[in-house]
Amino acid sequence: MPRPESSKEIPTFAECRVEVDRLLAEKKELQRNLHAMESITRDRRLEAEELKKEKRQLVRKMDVISRKQAASEKLKSTAGWSGAAIGCVTLTWQAMQHYGSPLPPFLMESEIFYGAVCWFATTTFAWVARSYYEAD
Repeated sequence: MPRPESSKEIPTFAECRVEVDRLLAEKKELQRNLHAMESITRDRRLEAEELKKEKRQLVRKMDVISRKQAASEKLKSTAGWSGAAIGCVTLTWQAMQHYGSPLPPFLMESEIFYGAVCWFATTTFAWVARSYYEAD
């Protein structure tokens, strides 16, 4: 209510009481609206927190999956390098048996020596593969 400038503009007690009742009803309605908004806000905040937790869990799972994929790919490439090493030894060994070998014949017939050559070739290829993959 605006400030009265004369005594004739001053409302009666009954008019003031009606105005106070109207203001109290408006206050009550505003408080109900405030509580409803706070409830909605609280629910939204809880939903947002749940979504953040779910996101964190999914990101962790993706990291685990990507690490597993990387390990799987490295395992496949390692098997390839190992196979290449044994293939090279076998082809070289067969060529040396067919065309003649600079090694003594007893070494060419020894399975232990062949195994040692395979081990050495595989180790050498693994060393080369490691330096190749570390360069990435």
